[in-house]
Amino acid sequence: MTMPLPLSAPSRPPALPARRAALALGCGALALWTGRQAHAQSVPATGIDGTRNFPAASRLGELVIGFFPEASLDGQATRFSAAGQLLDTENRILVPSGVYGQTLLVRYELDSTGAIRRAWLLNEAELQIARDEAARRR
Repeated sequence: MTMPLPLSAPSRPPALPARRAALALGCGALALWTGRQAHAQSVPATGIDGTRNFPAASRLGELVIGFFPEASLDGQATRFSAAGQLLDTENRILVPSGVYGQTLLVRYELDSTGAIRRAWLLNEAELQIARDEAARRR
């Protein structure tokens, strides 16, 4: 008579802590690098006086948000682009429904189709700079 072998969980190869640590370190480094690249491309730098450096193509305008992506810019009907962003004075993304119907003074940037690519709410210092720039353009 043969004795049955005891049932046990299938054996797994021993964990490779060094390999897992290296993989985790590599993923972490990649996440930091791509995060810094995206941040550097999308956020205007803030100066010592608390103002941001906006793209040269950005303009001052009066924005009224409708049912997103619909909006009105300087009294003209327009839309936000598919990836359009509305940023507050500290470069945080705002949910458009939170400012629905409000008249906002913004700097805005359009995409190649004429849709709003990005709009920044302005603090007092930035608003004054934008007004001065608009007056020089006229």
